Amino acid sequence: MLAMGDGSHYDSTPDGEFRWGLDGLIGCKQARETGIRLSKAHEHPQEQGYATGTAPYSYRYERQTAGEKWPQMVADEETAPVLQRIFQTYAASEASAKQIAEMLHRDKVSAPISNRNRNRADRVWSGDVISGMLANRRYIAEPPAKWRALDARDVFDRVQARPASKVQRKAQGQRSCIFLGLLYCQECGRRLSPTYFPQGVYYQCGSKSSLIPCDLARESVKESDVRGQVEAVFADFLNGIPAATPAAVIETNEIKIARLRKQLELVGDRYESEGTITREAYQAKVAELKAQIKALEEQPVKAVDPRELLTLGPAVAQG
Repeated sequence: MLAMGDGSHYDSTPDGEFRWGLDGLIGCKQARETGIRLSKAHEHPQEQGYATGTAPYSYRYERQTAGEKWPQMVADEETAPVLQRIFQTYAASEASAKQIAEMLHRDKVSAPISNRNRNRADRVWSGDVISGMLANRRYIAEPPAKWRALDARDVFDRVQARPASKVQRKAQGQRSCIFLGLLYCQECGRRLSPTYFPQGVYYQCGSKSSLIPCDLARESVKESDVRGQVEAVFADFLNGIPAATPAAVIETNEIKIARLRKQLELVGDRYESEGTITREAYQAKVAELKAQIKALEEQPVKAVDPRELLTLGPAVAQG
């Protein structure tokens, strides 16, 4: 029994198991309802042209009038020229996103995080940050919005139409990794993230982009080194398994055939003695079992080396 009310509850199950289950159901329902409310809260301002979520670089939120329900996203006049410089440089030259990031770092331009919060330690610009800006359609006020576009539409279109550099194309063509989502940092337990370079894939602690990085955030390990260690472990294991000889394969097939013949006898008994299946079902089942027996009898036999089973196939990463 479980009674709830007036701040008291009585659960007769061991360790309160019934109450745990009830609390879980209530929690799931509340989480779902909260998610729906938040989703609707975001949809409504977006339908009226207001922005939701974190303001991108060179924008900030500001209430225009006292009675306005949602704050408007307005341009940050201090950093807007930096954003326009990024778009114009990328559109008018062959500079990559990484090269633009290095240029801004040399010119001592504050990175987005340190620009928003002066108390935080400075973060350097990166190619990923620049690439994200170049693809952000909110800079041209899309979807139709109340905020002012910071980049001209023709410049934005030229940026999107510019082909990737040779290094970028080569890296994108090789963006496959074997251990995606399988490696974790031994210091903080975060998942290791792959980074792609022309010379190979490197894994690094996911805390490198966190405000509180762990002690191993700057360390990285090459995928080929991890692969060599994993293959060595599996090779030692497989070396202890004897090869499957032709005689062993034949013996295994004979066991399977004997099992199928036994099933044939049981089907015949059910049809002739018990009458529990129809003639059509009996004939179909007999044909199926005989076909399986014939396939096993005619199967070509060859020896199998268990070390041939050791194949580490790549898992293609998105993005």
